[in-house]
Amino acid sequence: DSIIKKGVEAVGPKATQVDVRLEGVNLSLLGGHGTLNGLFVGNPAGYKSESAMKVGTAHLALDAGSLMSDKVVIRSLRIESPEITFEGGLKENNLTQIQKNVQAFAGMTEAAPAGEPAAEPGATKKLQVDEFVLSGAKVNVVLTSPVSFTTSVKIADIRLETSAPTRGHHRRGADQDRHGQARRDGDQGGDGRAGRPREARQGRAGTRGRLAQQVAEEPHQHRAEVVLFDCSPRQSFPCVLCTN
Repeated sequence: DSIIKKGVEAVGPKATQVDVRLEGVNLSLLGGHGTLNGLFVGNPAGYKSESAMKVGTAHLALDAGSLMSDKVVIRSLRIESPEITFEGGLKENNLTQIQKNVQAFAGMTEAAPAGEPAAEPGATKKLQVDEFVLSGAKVNVVLTSPVSFTTSVKIADIRLETSAPTRGHHRRGADQDRHGQARRDGDQGGDGRAGRPREARQGRAGTRGRLAQQVAEEPHQHRAEVVLFDCSPRQSFPCVLCTN
């Protein structure tokens, strides 16, 4: 753990060209969990704010076996008391300067020595995050151009949960289609299938009713690339993908 702390404080300033400090770290790759405490990222020269970013605590839990696969699975990522300070103008500011410094550092480390062919890019790993929690966040804005403006904003806590697609999810979609067709048939006075007697439709009315209730009570899910966003009623924030 002390080696990781020293590594962050040694490589961080070289990559960002700002002061980088870490109070403590507790990491277990075999156990699949880790915690960072007191991360501090300073500002580039010429900026007056104390820091560009501070993080109180960051907790990470992952599937250790997925580290060797083509998709890394992070079970939970919790960031507590982060504070970001934006200083400068819309085009040139402390955050864009740090970004440029990191990109320049990455370009130097990836450049092949003279006379040697550049290495071919390796396979890209996928990333799946099952739970993301951001709490106690704060953003400081020190705008210097085109107008002078200073403010601090507290960000509401954010919690996102994802789940893998299931066969039941696909069955629910098919059941919803069948239920919608049955409802349309009822409005038109027919059953939508030639030769089916009205008595058979009436005999299945109770089954359709129970199915409709089950579909209504289950949480909706939205596919987003490799995972599904769960917008069930227990969440404290509105879903932007549906009307829940």
